Amino acid sequence: MKDRKSIIKYGLTAAIMAFSIMLIGPSQVSAKEVVHDDADQYRDQKAIQEAIDNGEDVVLKGEIYLNGYLRIKSGTHIEATGATIKCRGNMFANADGVDSFNDFSLNGGTWIRADGADGNPAFEPKHDTQSAIKLWGGNGIKITNATLKVSGMGGHNIELVACKNVTIDNCIIEGQGSSSDKTCEQIQLDMAAPTTAAFVPSSMYGECCENVVINKCTVTGNRGVAANIPIKGGNAVKTYSSNYHKKISVTNCNITSLKTEALLLFNTNGITVTDNEIISNAKKSQKYKSFGLHVQTYGSGKGGFSKGKVVVKNNTIKGGMFGASISGTTGHAKFGKVTFTGNTVFSKGGIDNAYHIDSYKSLKDKGNKCKKW
Repeated sequence: MKDRKSIIKYGLTAAIMAFSIMLIGPSQVSAKEVVHDDADQYRDQKAIQEAIDNGEDVVLKGEIYLNGYLRIKSGTHIEATGATIKCRGNMFANADGVDSFNDFSLNGGTWIRADGADGNPAFEPKHDTQSAIKLWGGNGIKITNATLKVSGMGGHNIELVACKNVTIDNCIIEGQGSSSDKTCEQIQLDMAAPTTAAFVPSSMYGECCENVVINKCTVTGNRGVAANIPIKGGNAVKTYSSNYHKKISVTNCNITSLKTEALLLFNTNGITVTDNEIISNAKKSQKYKSFGLHVQTYGSGKGGFSKGKVVVKNNTIKGGMFGASISGTTGHAKFGKVTFTGNTVFSKGGIDNAYHIDSYKSLKDKGNKCKKW
């Protein structure tokens, strides 16, 4: 009898638990498949935007045409594996009135400029200096397995302002055409400020990017990848000089710059740069803008900056004046432990200028090879 009561008791408990899970378990998000509509060149854009607005995941198939920004919000997921997306303008931006969002993902797809050869409108040159992906205030952003060849050399294929928990993985990112603007990077991580991101609300000014991972990407531009702060006359704007990005990791990437630094990380607390090929083709006469790797800090070092680690290991780095530079400008902010090991560093300025490191609490400098190129 006791065993029977126990069986009944546990059976009822299991049934109640199963019913509870059914009631509170995660809801299934529907997915909308979008294929090109030959009858209406604008209908692709409309169908995708409607799905985003309705909270549906979007699956792109075949050739798709975009006429401008798709406006995203929390929970926007785009699956584009195998699709080719021809862009008349740009790709993604925050929805109107959305200054913060959670959980955005873009997976796959070859995103290129529309050429107009098939009767659909061609890419408009006015977008050359803009950002193909322009997001701000985001938390939980994943851009994976995509080829992005939309923005010009004077713009950004990816611009993220004050975004957290970002993964950019296994992507090919390449600026198009040419530009006299030497300092536009193809992946831009920005602090929110009037000069870096005038489109964000003033309440965000001073906010930085945090927990960013860039892995297995090939990036080509006038500048490759940069974590920026407001700079004026070669120095940090005082109002924001003591604000810092946090935890940026660049691993297993090929980053090539045509005119300035390949990888620039300014005011970043916690840096990991490992197993990359980082090449700046800039002339050494451009001095500090010719480095392959340029790590620089300004300001007071508030918020535990000196506890942050800089790890640069097992990279091939090529630059002009220096191959790599890790430096503090004001003398107030110092890096914590700097580890610079196992790198092969080339400088057009000669072996003695292969790399420069200063402003640290401790340094491990070992096993590096210095070469002229």
